[in-house]
Amino acid sequence: MLEVVRQLSIYAIAQTPLVLAGATGTGKTFCAHLAHDWSRRRGAFLAVSAGELNSPLAASELFGHVRGAFTGAAGSRGGYFASARGGTLLLDDFQNLKLSRQKMLLGVLEDGSYRPVGSDRPVSLDCRVVIGLDDDPDTLVEARRLHPHLRYRFGYAVVRLPPLNERREEIPALAQRFLEECAARTGVADGPRVIARDALATLMMGDYPGNVRQLRGMIEAGYLLAKGDAELQTSHLPGSARSGLHYDRRAPRDENLRAMSAALAATGGRIEPAARLIGAGRTTAFRLVKYLGGVERTL
Repeated sequence: MLEVVRQLSIYAIAQTPLVLAGATGTGKTFCAHLAHDWSRRRGAFLAVSAGELNSPLAASELFGHVRGAFTGAAGSRGGYFASARGGTLLLDDFQNLKLSRQKMLLGVLEDGSYRPVGSDRPVSLDCRVVIGLDDDPDTLVEARRLHPHLRYRFGYAVVRLPPLNERREEIPALAQRFLEECAARTGVADGPRVIARDALATLMMGDYPGNVRQLRGMIEAGYLLAKGDAELQTSHLPGSARSGLHYDRRAPRDENLRAMSAALAATGGRIEPAARLIGAGRTTAFRLVKYLGGVERTL
């Protein structure tokens, strides 16, 4: 994730579009917020799901409209671009927008201006456009989920966000941060303030198809169950958190190596505690470590 932060710090001050590519829940909204904060732009940060733009009034939602532009337009209205003036507009899950709708952005990104529906006067674009995608832009073009001409207008300020399973070392910091946010997000004030070591090890071993969003949900669920307790314990975590990675002699070696690697991260590289965590024997654990390339034995 350090590379992600480094790239964001470079791209944040640019005016060109920023593309955040990663699976659902990898933190695209968080990264867009971070880029907005670092950009020194004083306007609002606005996040919009591209699914909202598949309606017949999509152009009006984006660009706004003038009075009388269409039936029912009793007055003028600013769109998302106007609402984000001086700030940042995140168009998330952009690949869910129909290709015919994606073309609405071609002129905007090419000329830096747009026309409200029913108006003949162009309005200068005054917001940073951030595009959230669930895969690499070029891959989406090949799959016909991203308009090829739009791809080139995005440029190459593309930040790829790896899934949480590939950055487990971040789980302790993320989990603690989410815990600290729980009081405000849940409205419950007397929940735990720290995470017990065993609970943290359990979280480190989790399998996270929902990525960062799933981890946040687990922490919030545990926080509510732990109401009145000083620490968040393993018993407070939802069952899905406690059914994480484990050793299975019938499973492919790669799966067992992944479980061992995660367990080592959770136990600070201690092999025997890691073996207990995934339910592997001592001999098996050392064999797995050997396949992993070896680690310093600390018992």
